[in-house]
Amino acid sequence: KDGGWDAVVLQEQSTRPVKDPERFIQYGKAFHAALRKSAPDCITVLYNTWAKQGSTPEQQETLDKAYGRLATELRKMGGDVRVAPVGIAWGFASSESLTLFDDDGSHPAHCGTYLAALVIASTILSLSPMGSETRIATSLGRLKMSITEAELLQQK
Repeated sequence: KDGGWDAVVLQEQSTRPVKDPERFIQYGKAFHAALRKSAPDCITVLYNTWAKQGSTPEQQETLDKAYGRLATELRKMGGDVRVAPVGIAWGFASSESLTLFDDDGSHPAHCGTYLAALVIASTILSLSPMGSETRIATSLGRLKMSITEAELLQQK
């Protein structure tokens, strides 16, 4: 409640933007209003996720449009609102022989986690991901991917 953040990343449950878009907008607005009140200079970042493995391009497009609509609504409320287009980056990276999805077909594998981090950091910092660190440690240990995979993902 005391603010002090430079940026806050908002991520919705993966299917809500499609299955219940009005609720998605409602709660996005509520979180943004709370952020604006406690940290007026804070950047609100919308984590535009990827469609599940095996989804059609139209399903990803529906997610992208939902996040775009939410961003438009939040910008009307004031403040710096940015969309981290992780789902779009996954679309570009999926043409490569990289393992983005975990075995459940929904959550990210190591390469997917790295790609999401690159996109979110680039969105917040307004910097290119090219040349980013290729060896990343998480609370579960180091991400398991090659330097070649990391460098390829930086280009997406």
